[in-house]
Amino acid sequence: MKKSFHIPVSNTASVRIFLSMIFALIFIVTGSHLSAQEKLDFKTADSLTYHFYETGNWQKLIETGKSAIQQGQNYYFLRMRIGIAYYMLGHYRAAAVHFEKALEFYSNDNMALSYLQQCYELGGMNTEAAYLNKRFPVALEGSAKSKLFFRDLFLLSGVSLSGNDNNMQDLDIAGTAGIYGEANLSGNMIINHAGANISPRPDLFWYVGYSNIRLDKHQRIVGSGIDTINNKYTLRQNQLYVSFPIRAAKGWQIIPAMNLISISDHAILMSYDTLAQEYSSQTGTAIPLNYVFALKVMKDMPYLSLGSSFGYSRLNFNDQLQLSFDFNVFPFANLNLYSFSRIATNYENGQIHNHFKQTLGGRITDWLWLQGSYHGGEMRNAHDENGLLVFNTTGLINSRSSATIYFLIGNKITFRVEYSFIQQQDEYLEYTDYNNYTLNPLQYNNHQILGGIKWKL
Repeated sequence: MKKSFHIPVSNTASVRIFLSMIFALIFIVTGSHLSAQEKLDFKTADSLTYHFYETGNWQKLIETGKSAIQQGQNYYFLRMRIGIAYYMLGHYRAAAVHFEKALEFYSNDNMALSYLQQCYELGGMNTEAAYLNKRFPVALEGSAKSKLFFRDLFLLSGVSLSGNDNNMQDLDIAGTAGIYGEANLSGNMIINHAGANISPRPDLFWYVGYSNIRLDKHQRIVGSGIDTINNKYTLRQNQLYVSFPIRAAKGWQIIPAMNLISISDHAILMSYDTLAQEYSSQTGTAIPLNYVFALKVMKDMPYLSLGSSFGYSRLNFNDQLQLSFDFNVFPFANLNLYSFSRIATNYENGQIHNHFKQTLGGRITDWLWLQGSYHGGEMRNAHDENGLLVFNTTGLINSRSSATIYFLIGNKITFRVEYSFIQQQDEYLEYTDYNNYTLNPLQYNNHQILGGIKWKL
């Protein structure tokens, strides 16, 4: 059976005008009163949807097609026409539903498969798009995409400017007792990240990334009311992150991830000899490997994505458990407008710290996207984005407000510029007497600027 969307007709202008009048008449008589009909039969549904397809009336095609489906009509051409209508309007995730249905009638249809793959990719469902290579290996065998190992390359670099530097010298860390005080405050930070989406097999879509962080630290120690140590040093952190989504069923993903963290620290460790009544110090550099293991389960639908993730981590000599829930909304079944919501609970040393994140983004023009996000709560030894972002280098992050601009150059390159205003908190130690001490909070603000590029291969 030859599959075509065009009825062979004469090319003369008079015939085309005549057919247009006939279809217009059918629409006037039947199409405008579909809601009043008890039954939309095959002939009427096929004629109307074909007419709307030919004239590019995509919204009417969708309305009529959905009404026909509700009344029991379901066949290849109907699903293809509805899918193409959604595709032409840019509602890619909704279009994918109908191309999937069309493939149930003709499983090796190249046109439906090509549309479906594009819809998954343009709708942000890359794992599902890659898995088509396993579902339809014969049809997609030899395609250029199926042979690529590297799919996308990412480079990101930036600086975080701290307002903490002016706090140190004015800080009365010894307190009124004047016995002993110690502070180790965070300063400016340089951030670099390189990553890639890779396909070890055509049906897999994984992410591998490397991060390097250099954080200025200022340690000040006061013993017996006298400045004992002023130690300025750089904390260096290297991270290797791997995320390998597994397509479990249609629309379902299981996403294991891990982040291995190596830290080089040059803080000074103090001790007090009670017999000699004097302080001694040594530089502490041996820090065991830190890590985050995360597991996320996602359900993708045309207008919604729901997910939950569990994480286990060891950061700063402590163990953490984290549970989070995601609720993502795509009002137009595409990435032209989206809302990402996440709530998380972090458990450490018998204490619970909650944090939440809200992101809104959308397409302004063909080449410009804007995105804003707010991440608030208590982020202490916590993580985000399924373990990709780790908050372990400072004491506590109270909030992080970000604005991001994405510039598209052609179909291959995307530039990203991001500004974040971060409210953080460090702590300093103060002995109130020879047996007791307090940890006092010190709040400050950071200004972070990041720039990056994504190159689609």
